Amino acid sequence: MKKYLLFITIMIGMSALAQKSLEFRIGPNNNTVRGGDFVKQYHNHLEAFSGGFMLHAPIKNNLSLFTGINYERNGSTVKDLQFTDNFGNYRGKGDILYRIDYLLIPVMVDFSAGNRMKFSVSGGGFFGCLAGQHPKIKWKEHITPVSGSSNEVEPSNLNIDKINLGISVGGGIAYPIRKDLSFSLRLEDHLGLKNISSAPIIDDGALRTNSLNLYAGLVMNLN
Repeated sequence: MKKYLLFITIMIGMSALAQKSLEFRIGPNNNTVRGGDFVKQYHNHLEAFSGGFMLHAPIKNNLSLFTGINYERNGSTVKDLQFTDNFGNYRGKGDILYRIDYLLIPVMVDFSAGNRMKFSVSGGGFFGCLAGQHPKIKWKEHITPVSGSSNEVEPSNLNIDKINLGISVGGGIAYPIRKDLSFSLRLEDHLGLKNISSAPIIDDGALRTNSLNLYAGLVMNLN
């Protein structure tokens, strides 16, 4: 873990040496996982969130390095399951929300153009470090255990790798609201290429993330 934190520190430090602007952003995302017929059949999309900060470090003319740290929730929804407790008693039916959180470092090259309103497109990759898992049952029918009983159903974590890697692409606009402050709106996709499951998946499947994020943010000019 120490080497990953060192990597983060170096990336931010290099960007900070030539930084031009700092962007704070947050917004909803839509997540899917892919990796074979079994995953396609049972894992549905999960609506969640992402947020963090990004640095714009100029490279040349309209090009800049676009990198930072985001807290991003990935995962999927497995629908219409029936649940029993440890004694085989029926406890209800519902969906499991597999919520997988990553500290994500996108590293992209950004091209921007425009006078007052700036338009931008960017592409590159991302590095993700697992921050936690929070599986949850969304009940459709629920029989509550007897008071004081320990027979409530709790979903188990997935066997997830600590590291995720993939491709990042995006685009958006920034509109000035005062001299050194702009409002930004951006659509960004983080397509995972690495199998994040550390356990075998049926039919030689895999778990690869895909997160489509809509960010609203504030960009501060630091020149």
